[in-house]
Amino acid sequence: MTEQPSSPIPDNPVGELAPVNFQLQSDDGYEAVYQAVVAGEAPDLPVYTLTLTIASSVRQQAGQQLQVFLDTMTVAFAILPGPVPPDDGPDEAFDIGSQLKIEFGLVRFQGAGPVAVGVTVATTTGIGQAPSASDSADGPAGGRTVEFHVGPNLDHYWHARGNHSFTATVTPKSGSGTIRNPVTFVAVGRGGQLTARQVIVRGNPPGGMDYLLSGRFRG
Repeated sequence: MTEQPSSPIPDNPVGELAPVNFQLQSDDGYEAVYQAVVAGEAPDLPVYTLTLTIASSVRQQAGQQLQVFLDTMTVAFAILPGPVPPDDGPDEAFDIGSQLKIEFGLVRFQGAGPVAVGVTVATTTGIGQAPSASDSADGPAGGRTVEFHVGPNLDHYWHARGNHSFTATVTPKSGSGTIRNPVTFVAVGRGGQLTARQVIVRGNPPGGMDYLLSGRFRG
């Protein structure tokens, strides 16, 4: 895996970010799997997926917070010109006890492949509690009390469908954290970029990190 110097990128390098509809696919008591399908209206347009895997215990103990996390994630995909990222580098195993896994993929494309696919996701490293009816306008943070029941040190384990290498740029919008491997510090105004089979994002306490991940992967 390789580390590249960070460089400014637009907030929406592959198009306008939009919410997606995550649906629970399975929960076997060990892991829960949610998936969102992103497709255009025309049948010949590409179809993409964003799949999230998390410990079943998180869904059981913090289901409302998990739903807020899923509902506030915004996403954009696009087919990009140019070559696909090189497919090399070691693996880091997914640890469901300390990580949640986010997998992006191209599941339908009518042209010749492989192709380069761009993805941008806006999310947060903490799963926050939904504001309650008792929250008032004179309370902290404009009336919202956000408690991070899960995280901020629940790492985000990003990878592409097929476990191909991909290039990811992480741009924090608030807070700070790290990406790995190698471990690289990121903060507002100081993003980081890696090419790897997995990119692991961690938010620093106490509040975690809101960030954009902009990737280029093989589809």
